[in-house]
Amino acid sequence: MSPRKNRKTLLNRIDDEFIAIAVSKALHQEYTELTTAIKWIERITGIEAETASKWYRGLHTPKSAHLLMLAAQYPEVLHALCELIGMDDLWHAAIRDNIPQSMRSRLTKKYPMHRGIRSGKFVTPKVDSGTKTSIKFNQRQVWFLEQLQQGYKLQTKDIMILWDVHKRTAKRDVAGLSVAGWIKFVPSGNTGWYAIR
Repeated sequence: MSPRKNRKTLLNRIDDEFIAIAVSKALHQEYTELTTAIKWIERITGIEAETASKWYRGLHTPKSAHLLMLAAQYPEVLHALCELIGMDDLWHAAIRDNIPQSMRSRLTKKYPMHRGIRSGKFVTPKVDSGTKTSIKFNQRQVWFLEQLQQGYKLQTKDIMILWDVHKRTAKRDVAGLSVAGWIKFVPSGNTGWYAIR
C-alpha cells in the first residue's frame, strides 16, 4: 500500500469516538483515579469538572481548542495525538529531546502540589526513616509527606480538598503518620499546620 493511500485510510478512521477513547486512555495513564483526574484537569485547564469527567471516562471528545490545551499540558495526550495522525516519528523525536520530561517539569513548577499524583498505590516516600515506625503508606500519605518535605505548611483539610475524601479519612491519614512518628503538629494561634518530625 502506498504511503499516501495508507495515510488516507488512517485519517478515515479518526472520528470523535476514536479521539474520545484515545484521550481517555491517555488521561488514565496520567491519573489513576477519577476524582484526582477531575480535580487536576479542572485546575490546570480551567475546564469544568463535569466535562473533565466525561473526557476521562471516554464519554465525550474534547473540542479542538481543549484537545490542544490537554496536549500542551499532558505528555500522554500529546503521544495519543501523534499516534492518531500517524506521526510516531514525531513522538520518538520528542522523547529523544526530553520534551515529555520538560512538560512534566513545567507542570510541577506551575503547580507544585501536582508532584507525585501519578505515583502507584503504595510508595516509599523520600524521607529519611531514622527510628520512625514503618507503616504502609497510601497515596495521600505519600503526597502529604512529600509536600511537607518540600517545606509546604499543610493541614488535614488539604488532603480533604485535593483528594476529595471525607474529614474522617483525612484525619486517619494524618493520625497514622503522626502516631508512627513521621510528622508533628506545629501550633500557630488558634490553628496550626504539620511539619516533618
